[in-house]
Amino acid sequence: MLFWKLDRFIRKAMDMQDMIHWADKHGKKAFASVTEPIFDMTGPFRHVIISLFSALAEMEASNTAVRVRSFRESVREQQRWPGGMPAYGFEVYKGDDGAAHLRQNRHQVNVIREIANRLLTTEDTPAVIADHLNARKEPTPRGARPSKRIQDSGREYKWTASGIRKMLKSEALMGWKMESRPVPGKKYYETIPVIDSTGNKVRLAEPIFTDGQWKALQAHLNQRSFSVSSPTNVTPFLEVILCGYCKGKMRLHVSRRETKNGRKEYPNFGASARA
Repeated sequence: MLFWKLDRFIRKAMDMQDMIHWADKHGKKAFASVTEPIFDMTGPFRHVIISLFSALAEMEASNTAVRVRSFRESVREQQRWPGGMPAYGFEVYKGDDGAAHLRQNRHQVNVIREIANRLLTTEDTPAVIADHLNARKEPTPRGARPSKRIQDSGREYKWTASGIRKMLKSEALMGWKMESRPVPGKKYYETIPVIDSTGNKVRLAEPIFTDGQWKALQAHLNQRSFSVSSPTNVTPFLEVILCGYCKGKMRLHVSRRETKNGRKEYPNFGASARA
């Protein structure tokens, strides 16, 4: 079994011991590091050597995590991009100071403003708009990401009514720096703007909307009850079937899997409520 580096293969010394026992029970397999030839996985002292370096790998993995947390905390209140994929409507660029910064992606911004304008000035619902975007093959927020993994997968992402609402309710559209924080008493996180030591939000890029436009859009999204008018981007029976356990709305989830005979879809129902 090959791995790139030991600290990429295991996180704790006990993990390596478990792997050693597993390998002995499955044909006495050996391990090898592609970039660390110091490991002798076949000699009589291989268990000793592996255990020693496993402990060192555990320390290195722990130190790496500390360094990453320290870096993120050090740039938390700075007007620079800490890493990762930006919100739809923005892109990362290298500034004159050599650091990563955020700026608007003109095409994506035009798409966002088009969606908001149609919601505020027409009778179009998010579901109808999603159908129109899909018909003209407009890349979705996930499909527009410059990820080689996504491009190589060949997966086709679709605009949905819920996706549009979620995107338009994110304060990231106002250029704020965002962070994930655990919701008290819950098992999930929420994404909220970063607040600096003076109590102000940290802005990374020019906002897509003015303050007045943002308030009007949020009021519209919060007050209007959108009707089910699209057969392709909303769940059948929404508002009709509820989960008997959590009382959440039942939604249709469709998982897709590539097989020898082509792509197959596996529909199943689940509640949208979070425990």
